[in-house]
Amino acid sequence: MNGEASNNSASKQSVVKPELPDPAVCRARQIHDELVECFVEQAVECKYALRYGFGWFCRHPQRHVIVAQTKAEKIERQQ
Repeated sequence: MNGEASNNSASKQSVVKPELPDPAVCRARQIHDELVECFVEQAVECKYALRYGFGWFCRHPQRHVIVAQTKAEKIERQQ
């Protein structure tokens, strides 16, 4: 019985999601001065995400760094 229970608990474990905000996951674009749109699918899990209509805004203190990283990755993919 114990072996069976441990097998069931191991099979029920799911993939660990990164805790947001995570620089490896965060992606965003700047819309206007301080207005930054969040591109993360699980934005609802981030304490810096603000729901607005059908999208999310980023309020992270370093959101401009996230925007720059997103732009750099886009340019790199285009080359």
